[in-house]
Amino acid sequence: MIDDFEKYHSLAIYSLVQKNNIDIKVKKMDFSKSAFLINECTGLYIKHSSARLSPWNFGFRGMDYLVLSELKSEAKNNYVALVCGFMGIAVLSFEELNKLTGLFDDPEKNCRVTVRTKRGGSWDIDGNVGELDRMKHKTDPWRDVVFR
Repeated sequence: MIDDFEKYHSLAIYSLVQKNNIDIKVKKMDFSKSAFLINECTGLYIKHSSARLSPWNFGFRGMDYLVLSELKSEAKNNYVALVCGFMGIAVLSFEELNKLTGLFDDPEKNCRVTVRTKRGGSWDIDGNVGELDRMKHKTDPWRDVVFR
């Protein structure tokens, strides 16, 4: 039987492969079922919300911090893919995640990221300590991701 998280993780990986015209090598990391190494240099941590409609909420706690820190030690470019039900994927760099949550500044606190859908193909994203200066593209979530 396929676990729920596998469906959402598969969406993220499929979207990554389909949207980019480069060869992609994906390696699942041993320390987490949600952590991947892309092309041996880009870390990817996938979280999902099974909610059908906006807003989608994602919690980040101590265990997430440990996985993200481990991923950071493995890769020079790191991202979090937030799978918003079956509506799309919002991709954040670790720097953006920290701006929203302060997770890397204080790993002991519980953090939250909320993704809302906006008209025109964008995501509005905020966290418990901040918000992004610009909206993220919904139609091309991998646009700002560095794979080299």
